[in-house]
Amino acid sequence: MFAPYTCDLQPFLPKDWVEQVNDVAKTAPRVVSKPGPGSMTTASEGGGLDYLHHTSDTLIEQLPWMGSLYKTAIPILLEAALGEKYLPIGGAEGLSLNVLTSDSTRSGLEWHVDGPDVACNLVLSNNNWTTGSGGRFLTHDGHNLRGYEITSGVGLVVPTGKLPHSVEPMRGDGPRITMMFAYTTEELRAAHAADREAQNRYNQGATG
Repeated sequence: MFAPYTCDLQPFLPKDWVEQVNDVAKTAPRVVSKPGPGSMTTASEGGGLDYLHHTSDTLIEQLPWMGSLYKTAIPILLEAALGEKYLPIGGAEGLSLNVLTSDSTRSGLEWHVDGPDVACNLVLSNNNWTTGSGGRFLTHDGHNLRGYEITSGVGLVVPTGKLPHSVEPMRGDGPRITMMFAYTTEELRAAHAADREAQNRYNQGATG
């Protein structure tokens, strides 16, 4: 498992990306979720997540340059940094725009691991998220807790399928806008397929 690292994605963004992202963020539907099976603990504000959320289909339609970033630019950067070819997972959750606002009592995200094996979380807010304002991305490797203060236009690459992570409750002005790009590898995709097949065989035997 590699350590999380940052990459500057501003050279790949259009000049008016701030205006485009803000327009799309305003139309994101609100989602209220509760801690799921992957959760390890809950945020102090009661757990779960109250946020605004867009998925792949809407984003590719409204922000076409996100598709190029997802399928071309970021995979090239991942391969250069990690020495392995990473593939977009596809589907509705391959791309997701998440908007956290400080007007919610549940503006943080509980500790969890994700379905995607690797994710690049691109910060698209104008404001920066620091220890004082909250909204930082946190990771815990079993020994050390680390918080990331990421600036706008910078992505944080995280092995989200293995490394527990969370988002601090927000205390400052919002919104906190991030784009998650989800990836896997050929090896991991084959392993997941084998696991699903084994589970299906088990389920069929249990009900047969």
